[in-house]
Amino acid sequence: MQFIPKSKLQMAAVAALAVGGSALAFAGVSLSEGSAVGPPPSVAAHTGHVVLTSSVSNALADVGNDISYVHAVVTHGSTVVADSSTWVAPNGSSRVESFDAAGEPLVDETISNTGSAQVIDYTRQAWWTLSSSEKLAAVDVQGMIGDLQSGALKAGGDVTVNGRTELELTGSPPELPAGSTVTLLVDPSTDLPISATDVEPGATIQEQLSWIPVTSQNKAQLSAVVPAGFVHLSSPPTGIESAGLG
Repeated sequence: MQFIPKSKLQMAAVAALAVGGSALAFAGVSLSEGSAVGPPPSVAAHTGHVVLTSSVSNALADVGNDISYVHAVVTHGSTVVADSSTWVAPNGSSRVESFDAAGEPLVDETISNTGSAQVIDYTRQAWWTLSSSEKLAAVDVQGMIGDLQSGALKAGGDVTVNGRTELELTGSPPELPAGSTVTLLVDPSTDLPISATDVEPGATIQEQLSWIPVTSQNKAQLSAVVPAGFVHLSSPPTGIESAGLG
């Protein structure tokens, strides 16, 4: 699942992701889009109830018309090297906001499905608009379904998080770097993954996941308000390429 966009602006903001020689692409579960989809495995037993991995697959198959949301934090040891939130709508409209280690915003970029982008640069306290062909990647749902149905992700039992019982799925999908492990936590009331933890050599990627209906209120998440006092630039500053920092 490629959770985070390929935007040059965001890639620059998180250049520190190249940890230990592994260029991490904000993929808490780096499942390929071409993963094979086969028959579901057998029933997995859990404390107090039985869960079919096909239930999670079916739930994921129903989110294609929703807005996907991912909050991803990448750490190297105890150091936060990247922090971002990404929204992607079915029509291609998207937004990605990156933060510094203290949680303060760095860049907030929105891209419409008509090819225009608005960039708010908190470091420069400036904003601008421009044409952009950037397409931000949503959660790779098909890749996740493929690894569930192939057995690369398997049910591991029930866990309690903040007083809530959640289903744990674990595995080491072949698409990940050698030595990596993935843990998905699934909400048993919806059968949808709500978090992913990817432990790779040199870094840990933690994501919170959700899918929300395309309503007027939810679509507002795809836009960003320019803070008062920020300078409106007629074009990107020198050194800026396309919709991102060069």
